[in-house]
Amino acid sequence: MAVSFFNLYMEGNGGIDADTPMVYIGKDVGPVHFFGGMGNTEQGHLTSTKTVFENHGAVLDISAFETVNTTLGINDVTAGTKVPTQAFKGNLGTISLYRTNSTANPR
Repeated sequence: MAVSFFNLYMEGNGGIDADTPMVYIGKDVGPVHFFGGMGNTEQGHLTSTKTVFENHGAVLDISAFETVNTTLGINDVTAGTKVPTQAFKGNLGTISLYRTNSTANPR
C-alpha cells in the first residue's frame, strides 16, 4: 500500500539528538512518496549523522524537498545509498529528486 505526503513541513530535535532521523520508514513499508515540503532538523552544529529520511522499506520516492540545518538528506538502507542535501545558501538545501534503486541520478 502506497503512502503519499504533499507539502509536508517538519521540525526536528537536532539540538538534543544528533542521530535519530526525522522520518524513519520501517521494513516492509512502502512505497512512500513525498511531493514537496521542508524538513528542519534544528541542528546547531551540522553533522552527517542526522538525516531527514531513513529508509528500510520498499521504495522511498522524493520530489523537491527543501532542507534546513542538515548535510545528509537521505540514508536509504534498502538501496545502500546516502544522499547529501544540495546546499544553496548557508544552512538551506534541497533534495531535488530521489527514488530508491532508480537508474537516474539520485541528486
